[in-house]
Amino acid sequence: MATLYHYCSTETFAAIVNAKKIRLSSLNLSNDTMEGKLASQILQEMASARKCSLEVFSKLKSAMGYVESILHGFGFCLSSEGDLLSQWRGYADDAHGISIGFDQGALTNLGGADLCQVEYSRGTQEEMLAPFLDAVLSDEKADLVDLVANVVDKLFLMKSAAFSEEKEWRLLTSSSLVIGGWAIHARRSSLVPFRELGINDGDITHVILGPKHQTPNDVVQRTLLLHGFRGVTVSRSKATYR
Repeated sequence: MATLYHYCSTETFAAIVNAKKIRLSSLNLSNDTMEGKLASQILQEMASARKCSLEVFSKLKSAMGYVESILHGFGFCLSSEGDLLSQWRGYADDAHGISIGFDQGALTNLGGADLCQVEYSRGTQEEMLAPFLDAVLSDEKADLVDLVANVVDKLFLMKSAAFSEEKEWRLLTSSSLVIGGWAIHARRSSLVPFRELGINDGDITHVILGPKHQTPNDVVQRTLLLHGFRGVTVSRSKATYR
């Protein structure tokens, strides 16, 4: 089974190993300002190209805006590549951190969230949204908020092609914050909602230490063993960055 990698700071690595839990953080507050909103933009452009009525266009925009305002995507972000310099710099404390390799099958079976691959191709994104737009245009009097429920699961699976190098996968769930079941952690300028999922001893299979990380491999190996993670390969990044 394939390995998917989560880039993080050394502190986050320690927290995951110590608690045997991962955090699915609010994607709405990620570094991509279009997170959860790209689908709406694409739908509006598709509707305009199909020359839908002004009334339907307005209802579509309003319905999508409503869903975006109440829905939070909670995601644990991963990559199919475990040693990318751009990922080290952007998500692992400027390469001081660690890339944690998880067994893809184990993540699929965790429960509480779905493992999904992010789609960057505009053509494929339009194919994903076309059935929803077809339903809207076939019945202009339909309640669009109800119809939008059919596209909710796709809102956090689409990103601009500018991010395609990340080759991202996500453990993903979404809901309104009104429902509860979440906590917050603090960043420099924001409070970020998150949900936790427990992980098992065999879920971590590979750990890559960042280009600037200084812990000796054997110390990392013994730390993993101490917390029940056996058979984990520990290696160092091949990126020459300092």
